[in-house]
Amino acid sequence: MLFRTIRYVFAALLCVFSMPQLWAGGTKGKRPELGKPDMARTSYDVLHYDIGVRLMPDQKAISGQNRIRFRMRLPARMLRLDLAENMLVGEILFKGQPLPYVRRGAKLYLQFPELLHRDSIYRVSISFSGRPQIAVKPPWEGGFVWSKDFVGNDWIGMACESLGASSWLPCKDLWSDEADSMDMHLTVPGGLTGVSNGRLISTLPADSGFTTFHWQVRNPINHYNISINAGRYAHISDTFNGPEPLSLDYYVLEYNRAEAQQHFVEVHGMLKAYTHYFGPYPFPEDGYKLVETPYWGMEHQSCIAYGNHYQNNPFGFDFIIIHESGHEWFANSITAYDPADMWIHESFTTYGESLYLEYTRSKTLALEYLLEQKKKIKNKSPMQGPRNVYYHGWKDSDIYYKGTWLLHSMRSVLNNDSLWFAALQKLNTQFRLQMVNSEQVIDFLSAETQYQWAPFFKQYLNNTHLPELKIKALDLGNGRIQYTLKLSRVNKDFKLPLHLNTKAGQIPALLQAGTETVLLLDTDFDLYDYLNKYYVLRVQRGGG
Repeated sequence: MLFRTIRYVFAALLCVFSMPQLWAGGTKGKRPELGKPDMARTSYDVLHYDIGVRLMPDQKAISGQNRIRFRMRLPARMLRLDLAENMLVGEILFKGQPLPYVRRGAKLYLQFPELLHRDSIYRVSISFSGRPQIAVKPPWEGGFVWSKDFVGNDWIGMACESLGASSWLPCKDLWSDEADSMDMHLTVPGGLTGVSNGRLISTLPADSGFTTFHWQVRNPINHYNISINAGRYAHISDTFNGPEPLSLDYYVLEYNRAEAQQHFVEVHGMLKAYTHYFGPYPFPEDGYKLVETPYWGMEHQSCIAYGNHYQNNPFGFDFIIIHESGHEWFANSITAYDPADMWIHESFTTYGESLYLEYTRSKTLALEYLLEQKKKIKNKSPMQGPRNVYYHGWKDSDIYYKGTWLLHSMRSVLNNDSLWFAALQKLNTQFRLQMVNSEQVIDFLSAETQYQWAPFFKQYLNNTHLPELKIKALDLGNGRIQYTLKLSRVNKDFKLPLHLNTKAGQIPALLQAGTETVLLLDTDFDLYDYLNKYYVLRVQRGGG
């Protein structure tokens, strides 16, 4: 028990120190070919993956087959798949016959014996095997995790968001094309349970003492969310009584069953909060699932990876449950076309953490949480990355913390919670199970809130500096202070409305480039505290 406690504490400390460096260094330039939408990729649309994978932990190896069903968007005789160079390609079949292909690094160009016609549906199957990349720092520097639990059983996980699913699976590894559905036949050594996305369809014995678990996903799923897990798991079943009953399934290490059953009660509060702010859970057909993993966590769709050792943060909640589950709405349901737009995933999800606190605890505690996050804003990289290069090169975590403060500031600018939260709800309805880019989100929020957000987003997404606000304060000696405010380092069309809730009532003001704003306020109103709590600015104090 002592060893277990020490290990949990060490893991928790590692996560705390790692969190501010989520994308430091990233994978910029490592697999840029994954971002390029060349004709051999865009001429077809993936409809379904039927994946079979056998895990061989003694060799740290896998083998399998991917049967791909696709529809042609344009006529073509050559299509491209992706598979990491260290993985081996076996037989590729089309209409029961071997299909020739050319391999150029991680690119597989399939050469068909006939013209594939527009709108027609075809199938190919491809066998693969090898030793996939082992994760260095999962989930950020990802790959397979071949581990052991505390009693020596094999415990296997996989996370590949920045690395790409083609690090282990032959697929069309392009963010803008998700499979509409998926079957996973996960074959694992006897005594282990194999867990993947969606619902468990069957459990059947395989050869050599292995067992095959058939999982099925009925919704679109992005490639990096395809999940591989195996361990000596106990299964816990539960139900969330929301707008419609939602099945909850937890797969945890056998010796953690009792602790998990008590700890995962928090899932109900999370689902209530996110249903309130974002709308119903997006994947009721596939259910909601937590699976215990030998790494911290990941938002694998309908199969959230959980490795936080049943610990709450100083604000009294389990970060991995709340954050990774929030991605079911932002990342898994509403998905960016390109990793360059990944602020959509992380900003809204990180903002959801404070909304969870506001819903379950208090608005005051939520604000305290936001102020702690604000300290982590670094302004080293623009939140918006370059497209078509599979960009993961952020030097900071601003797509998380600056992003959440962008959204918190938007709420302050509107000063109308009914309008703001109605827009967030409708955003999830409008783009449910769809892919979006930054411009679509900005245009939608502008239309729904009746406020032109484009200059605001341009300022915060594309710049590495915050707006600077110089304030001169003049004490008038009669219980009043005259403040002169001037914005700089902002776009010429950037505007920032203020709504000062003073004892005398609400005082509106408008800050914009090139204009001085003068405010007369009572000495008991702390202007600096107000700006710090509700906006993300760099404030310079001046004399009067």
